[in-house]
Amino acid sequence: LDIDANDYPIWERVMFIDNDLQEWDKLYEHTKKVVELFPNQPQGYFFNAIACVQLEKFEETIKITDEGLDYVVENPQLEANFLMLKGEAEYKLGNKKEAFKIFDKAVEIDPNNFLTLNNYAYYLSIDGTNLDKAERMSGKVVERFPDNGTYLDTHAWVLFKKGEYTLAKFYMESAVKNGGEENPVLLEHYGDILYKLGEKDRAMEQWKKAKSFHMIK
Repeated sequence: LDIDANDYPIWERVMFIDNDLQEWDKLYEHTKKVVELFPNQPQGYFFNAIACVQLEKFEETIKITDEGLDYVVENPQLEANFLMLKGEAEYKLGNKKEAFKIFDKAVEIDPNNFLTLNNYAYYLSIDGTNLDKAERMSGKVVERFPDNGTYLDTHAWVLFKKGEYTLAKFYMESAVKNGGEENPVLLEHYGDILYKLGEKDRAMEQWKKAKSFHMIK
């Protein structure tokens, strides 16, 4: 890039590398330059929106996704991903109704966008609304990714909110086995489920584990 800053394919590789390394400050800085140099390329806006979400620049996320969507042509997957990021930003700003409308549109455009399905289901479970819909979405995700601890946790939490504690425990135990042993949120959820099933000592054990991770952090 020092030799030729106008080589877009190299900029694209840099954005992918920043994203893979989760270096959000660098991704934000690089994508600002990409948008400036290549204003017709939607990927620059998309990766900038990812950086904005991770850096909690939510109002900026909404602005950049709206700009980027203008350059998406016949690419439903990318359009749905833009909408997912916009929905995330709206939700984090407290605009739940607007966020859920955007998520609905994203799922309508790309019904197999599993990250959107998972996040939408989780937010519905937190809100305690449309839990049957949330279960259908999270169920579709875990059917496709049966070994993903994050997705299993979402499905378990939806079931927990529906009062289906035994089934929730089944999926949560699977989530723990699939990388959840060091996830404090997941362990806290596991403790809540065990408590509802009357396993208070085991629940306390999970809560203590979750708390220890927060203290280390």
